[in-house]
Amino acid sequence: ALEPVYKSKQTLAILPMGTANDFARSLGLPQDVVAAAQAIIDDKRERINLAKVNDSYFVNVAHVGLGVEVTRELTSEMKKYFGVFAYLGAFTSVVKRNKSFKVAIKADDWEGSVRAIHLAVGNGRFYGGGNIVDDDSTLLDGQLNLFCLKPIRWWRLLLLGVNFRHGNLGKAERVVCKKAREISIKTSRPKQIQADGEFKTDTPAEFEVIPKAIEVIVGDMPVPNKNKE
Repeated sequence: ALEPVYKSKQTLAILPMGTANDFARSLGLPQDVVAAAQAIIDDKRERINLAKVNDSYFVNVAHVGLGVEVTRELTSEMKKYFGVFAYLGAFTSVVKRNKSFKVAIKADDWEGSVRAIHLAVGNGRFYGGGNIVDDDSTLLDGQLNLFCLKPIRWWRLLLLGVNFRHGNLGKAERVVCKKAREISIKTSRPKQIQADGEFKTDTPAEFEVIPKAIEVIVGDMPVPNKNKE
């Protein structure tokens, strides 16, 4: 639905009726549907970033590795009855399998090659039910945020939960974090890429950000360092 909105220059309005509602969180919309409907009536608008991977568009986060495996693990019944906790259960199960892959990354002028179990490229601020992509990330910053997780023992990964929750992965061990307007990734074998909860394409992949691409109705939209002293 994003491509028609972008190309027709329509205004997008969101009601938070999913399980994680991360895009709504990134827009600063209330999680309560009635309050979110009032925000739509209030009609406060912003022009936000849109991200593109190969020929597909996304607004929130694209995943390779663990993120895709977690989505496969989840069922609609799990999400219906357990909500965000279903993601935690699926994540723990997938982490214990700990499948790794080799990936070559280029983020603007930076290049590197690592063995990873998870790679994500974020356009929005939140993912996975309220985890923060990066504490400085918003839908207004004109940048993508990449984080790549190297192989790690599953119990140590669970200890990184606080870093995931508060968006300070750059301080964590076994994590590569980069900000860029353009990112490319190549894996030793083709890997599925999911974004905004849907299969989009396979690696190799080229990511780019399109600043101020679409107009949306927002609430109290998060700003960088909002929770820092």
